[in-house]
This record gives sequence, structure tokens and C-alpha cells, in this order.
Amino acid sequence: MKKNLALIGMSGTLKSTVGRRLAKKLQLLFIDTDDMIEFETGRSIPEIFELAGEDYFRSLERKLVASLSDYDGAVISTGGGVGADDENMRALSEHCTVVWLDATPRTIFYRLKNTKRTRPKLEPFSLKKVEELCLLRKADYARHADVKIDTDFCNASRVAQKITDFLDCEGGFVTLFSYFLFFRRCCLFCSGDIPPAR
Repeated sequence: MKKNLALIGMSGTLKSTVGRRLAKKLQLLFIDTDDMIEFETGRSIPEIFELAGEDYFRSLERKLVASLSDYDGAVISTGGGVGADDENMRALSEHCTVVWLDATPRTIFYRLKNTKRTRPKLEPFSLKKVEELCLLRKADYARHADVKIDTDFCNASRVAQKITDFLDCEGGFVTLFSYFLFFRRCCLFCSGDIPPAR
């Protein structure tokens, strides 16, 4: 079993909620790549897209993902674009068991419909947009994942149980990690191209 667990998939497949539950259950560190980028830049992801563009955001994402190899015993919830990026997935696959959380476009649409968070790749938000992005990314997710877990008709607890069942079949999971390393290795990924947050 590899030393970390990475959750990939579309927004609305419960990655962050499931990741937190898994980390607590397995006594692992939880890392959310989107949250880390927002913390380090002082900007929301929609603001980064607006002020510096998607290419800049993806460069921050790649730097962060590359740094995650230093962790030992973490559950990593990734942004929807990470699992569709070959460079990111080469880096993650070296040290992570990769779990693809999947759902139908309709399930994703209804889960996201009433959330306040804006997702630039799904704007203007519609079922058609969700369907198009799912279709675009599905083959990449499938190619990079060690296992696919369907989240339709499941709550986060049930999905977390499905993943732990898979890990048990694979021989368990190492639960050693260092919080000191987590805080020491948190780098400032913003290079100054984005105006500072007010």
C-alpha cells in the first residue's frame, strides 16, 4: 500500500467531506488542495481565475501537488482538474493510492446547485455544463485511478466505508505522519503575479 491516499473526481462527488471522514477514521492528516491554494494566496479560486487566469492557477496546483510527495500518511482531496492533468497524476501516483469518486452529471448538478461556492469551469452553471465537463474528464480519471467508487445515492459516511473496505482488501493503510512536516512544508505558492488580497 502506498503511503498516501488521493481522492480525484469532479466537484460534487463528496471528495472533501469524505476525505475529512477518512482522515479522522484512519488517524491521518487531511489535505485539501483547493483550500491550501486559497490559504497561501489569500484569494479564492474564482478570484485567481479572474485576476491571473486558469494557466496561472494550474501552475500553482502543480507546484502544490509536487510538494505532497513529502507527506507520509495523508488523505489528499484534490480539485476537479488535478485528476485530468498528466503531470499532476504522475506525481500523485508515485506516493498515493488514487481513488476516483464518481457520480452521474445529474447527481453532481443537484449537489452543487444550492452551494454558495462558485466553480469557474462550470460557469454559467447548468446541467449541460456539468455533462460536458464530466465527459471531458472521465477518461483521464479512469486512466489514473487505482479504484473507482460510485457516490450516487450515497452519503459521505457510506462512501468513506466503501473506501476503507477497499483498503482493507488491499492490506490496510499506514497511519504514520508528521504534523510538523505539514506546517513546515506549507510553501507560499503565490509568486506575486496576483494583486494582494485586501
